[in-house]
Amino acid sequence: MILLLLIAGAFCFCGSSHWLQLDSKTASWEQLLYQWLIKGLAVPMFIWALVNLGLTRGFPPFVPEIVEAQTHHQPWFLFWISTVIAGAVVVGFAWAALTYTWLFTVIAGRAQEKFEFYVTSTLVGCISGSAALVVVYCFGPSTAAAAVALFLLPIVHCTLHYAEVFAPRPSYSKAVARIKFGKYTEAEWAVISELEKSEKDFDGWMLVAELYATKYRKMTDTAQVILDICNDPNTQPIQISLACHKLADWQLEIWENPDGARNALELLCRKLPGSHFARMAQQRISKIPRDDKEFEERKTPKAVRLPSLSEEFTPPVPKFDPNARGVAKNEADRLVDKLTEDPNDFEARERLAGVFAEQLNKADLAIEQLNLLVDLADPSDEQKGKWLAQIATWELHLKKNPERFREVLHRIIHDYPHTSHAFAAQRRLYLMEVDSLLLDKSV
Repeated sequence: MILLLLIAGAFCFCGSSHWLQLDSKTASWEQLLYQWLIKGLAVPMFIWALVNLGLTRGFPPFVPEIVEAQTHHQPWFLFWISTVIAGAVVVGFAWAALTYTWLFTVIAGRAQEKFEFYVTSTLVGCISGSAALVVVYCFGPSTAAAAVALFLLPIVHCTLHYAEVFAPRPSYSKAVARIKFGKYTEAEWAVISELEKSEKDFDGWMLVAELYATKYRKMTDTAQVILDICNDPNTQPIQISLACHKLADWQLEIWENPDGARNALELLCRKLPGSHFARMAQQRISKIPRDDKEFEERKTPKAVRLPSLSEEFTPPVPKFDPNARGVAKNEADRLVDKLTEDPNDFEARERLAGVFAEQLNKADLAIEQLNLLVDLADPSDEQKGKWLAQIATWELHLKKNPERFREVLHRIIHDYPHTSHAFAAQRRLYLMEVDSLLLDKSV
């Protein structure tokens, strides 16, 4: 009897688990389960135990053994315990049978793929139904409830996924189409109507932010949408990173606002401190122009500087204008501050060397800056060869040191033999030897 009670309890437990898995978005599913457990299981068992106590002479127990024992004033409690257990087994199997019958009906009604549902039910039911028939045949019709539960439990378990209720996903194809036709107000309402299906949808809010930024040019509204996205506790770290970087892009490209771009990335650092996203944001912050002047320089196309050792190009001797020294010094100070934040900024260090050499007449400081670049491991051989070629040019034209010029050319050939600057250096050395021989013959 104890074994049957355990089996009935296992069926009831499985029925409760499957009930909770078959969750409903329109009702308090767990509360309904508790109500059914009380009404369908606990109350019948309590009534069965109570009526078999024989509390009054006019309402004797249903079990004859208990009645006879009470009449003859014999011990009857063990009879009552066994009766309660037997009743619990019957009620448990009946509760499980009714529960699985109802669950199967719900799944059949919810299933979107009817054909697959019925095929699975038939295949599984053939096996579980055979086991149920064996139970009825061996133990009699009194086990019908247990047989029904045994028949339906595997079917419900294998078809539960057919009844999953998926939340409707928003679609923004109509909004995108309206944006392409220039109907921005209609597009905004289309996005908002789709967001009503899922208020926390990241793609929808980013589309709203993009609409405000690129079409309406409303910086405040755009920034507010991004801030709301970042403040939402359900937003994932990758989504926060994408939103902040996108806001930084709009600040630079649309509003030409380096400070706004920097603030957007600093927001990312505050939201995800110590993370990989924060480190990437810090690297990008170091690349953002520090002021309007630098921002304008970034927008101006850069002049292509010819190779320093080209035969067709002879660098002119710089003319140092005393009136421009103040401007050049301010530019050098700005570049030094920038290198203090990021010592590996190749472009800034190269520009600083150019200011030292060609505007401030400080060739030694310029050569020192380029030597620092050559000693780094990250630049390519072609870049290092270019910097050494520039050093050689300054040694020749600014410092008037032909011997040092030759030494640097030999270094380019030895250290970076496969670069274009190495071939140019070989050519220059060859021409210098030819000129030297011609000079000796003329003498």
